[in-house]
Amino acid sequence: MLDNKPGFLTTPDEFTLNLELDSSKVIPNHQGLTKGKPIGVLGIDLKTRRRNRLNGHIQASSANTLSVQVAQSYGNCPKFIVPRSVDNTAQFDSETTVQSYAQLTPEDRALITAADTFFVATFAETNTGEDNTAQKEVDISHRGGEAGFIRLSPEGVLSIPDYAGNRFYNTLGNIYATEKAGLLFIDFTNGTLLQITGEAKLDFTEQTIAAFSNAEHVWHFKPQCIHRHNNGTQLRWVND
Repeated sequence: MLDNKPGFLTTPDEFTLNLELDSSKVIPNHQGLTKGKPIGVLGIDLKTRRRNRLNGHIQASSANTLSVQVAQSYGNCPKFIVPRSVDNTAQFDSETTVQSYAQLTPEDRALITAADTFFVATFAETNTGEDNTAQKEVDISHRGGEAGFIRLSPEGVLSIPDYAGNRFYNTLGNIYATEKAGLLFIDFTNGTLLQITGEAKLDFTEQTIAAFSNAEHVWHFKPQCIHRHNNGTQLRWVND
């Protein structure tokens, strides 16, 4: 998750998005944000429940800036977005720290099982290169539901229902093709960010789907690499 002072996003034209980054933050795998690499971006306003997805490629990158060339951009419906407002009264002095490990901690499990919101990044490979070699295209999306809608097994596998409204199938199609995903959970009260990458797989069994009320699909996610950003965002939110 990237945030900064209002105005840190600029669009000099309809095909370019520029981001002014907070260079004091540690971004795991920042070295992957290099010129020419594919990138997926989700802009979301939790108060108005407005969201826009953007897919493209990185034009330029440094510790302070990121420039994205837009290939696709479109809005999504506000369904399942829990409305929240930024708490402008929140004050804190703690620095951002990042811990990296392979298995979920009790604190991680508590954040996941109480969540009503998370974000999921996926990718697909397409033969669009000049020499017809496989090229990656990246996408990121929002997922939401009632608090506790994600189930977590004792072994640390997340079972996630997909509800009516998520019918573009960008995310599910990518998971079906690659069986990989990245998840981001946010503790809206203390600014903790939980970033997880791992294996993902769709579950087509009727019994599994029926176990989740109103679910149209279910998928499972097995964490492999975890980054916990303490005070990972300057923002704090309150539910509307």
